[in-house]
Amino acid sequence: MPNRNPCPAPRRRSKRKLERTLEAAAIAHAKLHGVLSRKMNGLGFNAWPDRAFLPPQVSAKLRRANPEATLPLLWVEFKREGEGLTDLQVDMHKDLRKRLQQVHMIDNMPAFKELLDYFVKYWKGRK
Repeated sequence: MPNRNPCPAPRRRSKRKLERTLEAAAIAHAKLHGVLSRKMNGLGFNAWPDRAFLPPQVSAKLRRANPEATLPLLWVEFKREGEGLTDLQVDMHKDLRKRLQQVHMIDNMPAFKELLDYFVKYWKGRK
């Protein structure tokens, strides 16, 4: 029987942040602004962006004034820095954009903060 080392050498870790670390930080930042998010990880959602972000709640006064008003969702695909979309994801992003949806690929927290802050201002400007 070959001599097996019971303590194998540790795997080399990338210095790039994991996708889930970025996603968790983004969710926390969104919550600070009252933005709700939904993970798109169910069956049949393979090529869909990772998350849909929904605008903050609007006032009752605005809802009464314009009950038919809607605000767009923000769709975000999180990637490790330097990684790109798969071919299926590219196709899904194109399809969502044809449906007038806002979809973005994000690979760092400053870019997400800038994007979300823009959308929060846009959403609040609609009030």
